Amino acid sequence: MRSPSPSRSTTRAAASSLSGGNLQKFIVGREILQQPDILIAAQPTWGVDVGAALAIRQALLDLRTAGAAILVVSEELDELLEIADRIAVIANGRLTPPKRTKDTNRDEIGVAMAGMAIGQRSPTAGAAPLVLNREVSLAVDA
Repeated sequence: MRSPSPSRSTTRAAASSLSGGNLQKFIVGREILQQPDILIAAQPTWGVDVGAALAIRQALLDLRTAGAAILVVSEELDELLEIADRIAVIANGRLTPPKRTKDTNRDEIGVAMAGMAIGQRSPTAGAAPLVLNREVSLAVDA
């Protein structure tokens, strides 16, 4: 015997009562289960435990393998190097050309985050490191 599926309002009520980390897992899981062709994930593992972060990263990789295009915005450089095919940096209001992850390294990305060109000794005027707002709102229809 199966219990009835929860109504949409019950699902919302349950989701609204979750802690930050659990809400993060809920949202990421819900979006991945939709099997989108394109997914934009901002800070997908922020606030979750190590095990959940590994599961989220693997789910993103599985979605990519299934053919989806995924844009990940993250402050976690190790996370990006692990799951990204290409990396671009926004600094000083400019987007660097994307580079294949295997063709770059942490030092080169750090230089780009500081708003400097490779070989440059000091940042250009007005350059700022990549700063991402943790209060990103994601509007989705449940």
